Amino acid sequence: MKSIAVLTATAALAVGCASTGTSRAQDLNQVEIRESDAPETRTRAKALSHYLSSVVNLHRGNIEESIGDLRDAADFDDDSRLLNTRLLAFYYREGDYKNAATMAERTLEQDPDSVMLHIWLGRIYSQLNRVDDSTKMFERAIELDPSSTVAYEALAEIEEESNDLVGAVNIYEAMIQRNPESAFLYYRLGVNLMEMNDADGSREALERAIELDPKHSPSRYVLGVIYMDLEEWDLAEQTFVAFLAENPNHAASIENLAAVQARKGKFDRAYALLTGLIESGDVDVTHHIQRTYVYLRVPDVDPTFIASAPNDAPLVGSVLQMLVRRAKGEPNDTIARDLDSIEGDLDREVSFLLGNLLSRYGTSESGEFLIEGLTGLLEDGHHTRVLLTVLGRTQLYAEKPGDAAD
Repeated sequence: MKSIAVLTATAALAVGCASTGTSRAQDLNQVEIRESDAPETRTRAKALSHYLSSVVNLHRGNIEESIGDLRDAADFDDDSRLLNTRLLAFYYREGDYKNAATMAERTLEQDPDSVMLHIWLGRIYSQLNRVDDSTKMFERAIELDPSSTVAYEALAEIEEESNDLVGAVNIYEAMIQRNPESAFLYYRLGVNLMEMNDADGSREALERAIELDPKHSPSRYVLGVIYMDLEEWDLAEQTFVAFLAENPNHAASIENLAAVQARKGKFDRAYALLTGLIESGDVDVTHHIQRTYVYLRVPDVDPTFIASAPNDAPLVGSVLQMLVRRAKGEPNDTIARDLDSIEGDLDREVSFLLGNLLSRYGTSESGEFLIEGLTGLLEDGHHTRVLLTVLGRTQLYAEKPGDAAD
């Protein structure tokens, strides 16, 4: 008996029919069926008819009609692995994971030892939030083919998505044993160890990734962040400089390198990096806040610098503006008078912008510097709710809860 898989070689002819107005699928319906071949031959002919119609609709861009024809073809020939797999792919691409699961399960019954079908079904179950079923599919795929890195990667993704970092680390370590020359696997291991706050383990994995592939940029970037966490400023500087040589417009690396320069006391270099980032247009409100802070550390770096409050930071930005004016010997009476009436989310600005600044530039050192400046504004007579709140929160970050309470 002829299977639909054999007959699909004629599918290309159906595409040509679309341009001439003649439907090969319609012609097929008119083929004389010998009585001895019925009903099985007639059923398979109908399956082929719907399949060819699906091909035509696909090339015309009629996705829904194409899926409908494939579904009808599969109903007539539910033993066809080709039809079921093709329909599975359609459903998955269109985000119809429920029907995709049905087709994958049907196809898996026909080919229970298929590694890729288990991986397909595992990914589909993942989309349906059936995490346990998804995990079982990936584990079965690994049982069928212990060398399948695709199955391991899929299983690791499930562990990461479920926030089981220990499970993900174990999987990546197992994958590395099978493929010890993979920079990507060491990179993923390093990322997960970093998220587990294992800076030393992450450093070792990422350094190995770069050793295997010196041009693996993601590993180099994350390694730079790890060096910052470990306060290895010289290594962090070297790493970000090397990364930026290959990725010169990477804003996050420029921002990190500026922070590293500031930590090394090279505030002029930090100011230049942040100024270039702001002028490039790839700018965020945090860059303005950071540049103002860096300027405060070396006011003579740019005599023409004018502080202003960014639109997304009207309150913290205004407080920093007051610090700049004080450093220049300019009065702050007007800003102080209007400060408490400025509309803005003070808690968000202090938590996000000020917290980010202190963390990146050193909670202790930058905190002490800002506390001194903010206290000076109070001594100048500017007792405002916003100013007191910013000072109190800075003291909290600097682990001075008693002063913050006052």
